[in-house]
Amino acid sequence: MTEVGNKIPYPELGSELPYPELGSWKSEWKKCPEVGIPCNSGPDQSYLLDFSDSDKAIPLIEDQVYDEAPLNTVLRLISVHSLTCGGLKASVLQHYRRIVNQSYGSHALNKVLKMQKMGLIREKGGHGKMQCEYAPMLFQQMKKNYDMLPENFSEAKLNDMAYAYSGFSPLLCKILEEGDRVKWAGWPKTMLGEDLDPISDKDPRGTCIFVIGGLTRSEMALIRENLPNIALITTSALITGDKLLNNITNI
Repeated sequence: MTEVGNKIPYPELGSELPYPELGSWKSEWKKCPEVGIPCNSGPDQSYLLDFSDSDKAIPLIEDQVYDEAPLNTVLRLISVHSLTCGGLKASVLQHYRRIVNQSYGSHALNKVLKMQKMGLIREKGGHGKMQCEYAPMLFQQMKKNYDMLPENFSEAKLNDMAYAYSGFSPLLCKILEEGDRVKWAGWPKTMLGEDLDPISDKDPRGTCIFVIGGLTRSEMALIRENLPNIALITTSALITGDKLLNNITNI
């Protein structure tokens, strides 16, 4: 698609990601004595990404609930666990529901149920009214295909996709990187249909992308820094993980 305006300014790096499974990370780490794992100033979501194939309740999440951590923090962690392992076993989901209800009240449980409807929390093999209509995120497959958790990365290099989130490369940015690398081969047919000519053949000035649903400032910064052929970025909203969860009550 063609450029329709000047390049937007570089957004600030380090803001939160839109979905709880992609939480906000900081570069300064400390040790959590309770569980013996590295973490930032809050619970370490990177730990859940590294051990995302667990089908049991994670002590880190339970400890946060029992310690009365902010509700959004707990919900983000539960969502990380669910999305990265393709859904939670019925017994694990029921356990999380119970301790959230006991610690935070029925309004918190209501938010958990709405997150299920949105697909942010899933029950493996679940069905019925609370089951999301969308297919689950294949995180384990995507993680390997797009190298979302690289072993080697540099926080000192702005052209490293894992820079902004201390070792995590956002899936959206990796998909766009792949499209840019192959010069969007196959994309016009998928997105525009067979009856339209590729716009890039008419106007080579650059590509404009539209992100529906929301984009974080850090994702935007990564795209601007690493994909110079994308001349314009537009989105329906600039969001954070907390903003997303706070708006769930309006559903």
